[in-house]
Amino acid sequence: PGIVDSFATWIEGLIGTEAFNQLFPDEVDLSFLLGGLLDLTLSTISVIASLVVIVIIEIFLLIERRHLLNGVLEFMDTEDRPATRYILTTGIDSLGKYLRGLFISMAFIGIATTVGMWLIGIPYAIPMGIIAFFTAAIPYIGGLFALVPILIIAGVEVGPGAVLLMIGWQIIIQQIEGSIITPTVQGKAINVSPLVVMLGVTAGITLGGLVGGIIAIPIAALIGVGLRGVVIPMRRRAEAREQARRAAYLAARKAEAEASVPDPA
Repeated sequence: PGIVDSFATWIEGLIGTEAFNQLFPDEVDLSFLLGGLLDLTLSTISVIASLVVIVIIEIFLLIERRHLLNGVLEFMDTEDRPATRYILTTGIDSLGKYLRGLFISMAFIGIATTVGMWLIGIPYAIPMGIIAFFTAAIPYIGGLFALVPILIIAGVEVGPGAVLLMIGWQIIIQQIEGSIITPTVQGKAINVSPLVVMLGVTAGITLGGLVGGIIAIPIAALIGVGLRGVVIPMRRRAEAREQARRAAYLAARKAEAEASVPDPA
């Protein structure tokens, strides 16, 4: 309760007493609404902090890829080094392409959100655009973390018309991002089907929360690299060896049968 009261006081000072009373009339359960808004704010901050840490780690992996590769190969047996080298090299390359594609997608959403708020006349366009930029890293649901506070600001500062315009603008943004940018830029980078991405994100959010949703796609890409580079070729080689063994067995049986046939002479 104390945290919610402090949060309510901060919001009232931010938007003014009159706007605060219009947004939260007496009959509204203030603790419930502000508690949910506080949870949303803390979740957004957590997402941004987690994303920054993950990006720093991934950038470090890209910079130190050569030392990382050589260090790992030193602990591998000679016969396992080619497959390990392929997985690490291809995986890190895919990770770099994914990060570049993700940054393009995040930048588009952040800039488009800022421009839309500015055109509609909604204040705090730049700060909310920055939040939209960071939350766009979460596939499918990331846009909601920025959209909810934007709609609240639009309703309080401008009016219902601005809320409807912003909802329509966000639908356009999501359609462009989901139909053009993500398939073109990120899809080609990680070479993973949309169904696998959706299942991976769902599993990631279920197991690891929002952070799990952020790292789900890179993990799915690495698993795909391992399957394409190691598991599938190993299976094909095993099938080829089995076919060769069976062919040799049949040839031997045929030779034995021919040898057992008596000579007519």
